[in-house]
Amino acid sequence: MRKTAGPVTIIDTNPPYRGCQWDDNQATYLFFPAFISFLLVLVASLSDPIIHGLSIVDVNAHGNGTISFGTWGWCSHHIPGVTDDCSSYSAFGASRQSQLAQLPESVQTFAEISTAVPGSYLIASGIMHIIACLAVWLTTIWSLAASGSWHSKEQHAWEWTRWAFAGTFWSALFILIAWALDIGEIARVHSKVDHAGGTRPTVTPGPAIWMMMVAFMLNLVTFIVRVSWLKFKPRPQWTVPGVGGDFHNAIHPPMSAVLPQLDEKPPTWSVLSGSNYDRAYETRGSLSLDEPAVVDEKFAIKQPGFAV
Repeated sequence: MRKTAGPVTIIDTNPPYRGCQWDDNQATYLFFPAFISFLLVLVASLSDPIIHGLSIVDVNAHGNGTISFGTWGWCSHHIPGVTDDCSSYSAFGASRQSQLAQLPESVQTFAEISTAVPGSYLIASGIMHIIACLAVWLTTIWSLAASGSWHSKEQHAWEWTRWAFAGTFWSALFILIAWALDIGEIARVHSKVDHAGGTRPTVTPGPAIWMMMVAFMLNLVTFIVRVSWLKFKPRPQWTVPGVGGDFHNAIHPPMSAVLPQLDEKPPTWSVLSGSNYDRAYETRGSLSLDEPAVVDEKFAIKQPGFAV
């Protein structure tokens, strides 16, 4: 599998060894989007209250403060009479209503928000975030294995790269599911908020939503590029020095992409030995310069004319 842009090799599954670690392997370039996607999904999964300010949904009460909800809990910001605080770390399905009920009366509507998202929904969202992290991590490991300078990498680079590109598809799928669950949480919270202090709170997506979207797009674009390059075949092993392959390998003759297998056999002198009949049989269908080919003909009885 090889892709070039002029004199520059963009992608090559099994390139020739050039005496350096940077060998233009396609997984070398795949490592960067895979690693960036892994960091985005990992950080987005560690939202409030683990990482303050990194939330899935923000509820702004316009002068009465803001509540940010994350995967593991919530954080309050700029609420009058209350210092900025975050909930304790809890399981995915733990209820948040008891902690939110301790907020001032002006923002008691926040306590009702927790009932909008059931515990089973939070558990499903948390599990999908973990699965998405594992999928992107495996993709990153496979791309690193195919692009690094390892022993016997030439024989396995194409297979490892294929696994890495397949991992981009599954990573994009799991990230999409986790992202959809986060967006569904925003819709549920928006339908539950009520007027607080005469003003309806504003529900907006948090930074974690955009991070998951970018991670999904990275994996999707990488997989689409891989599908568009399916017509490029891996480099044959018999052309790779050090793998036992050679142009003059008598045990396993080379197989090119132009000629079929039967045309790859070297010429022989068998047609120049033997009797005239053998040579005529071997050259049947061609023009003979020595003697006419012996052809066995059977005349039909109904054939007009005389048969001598």
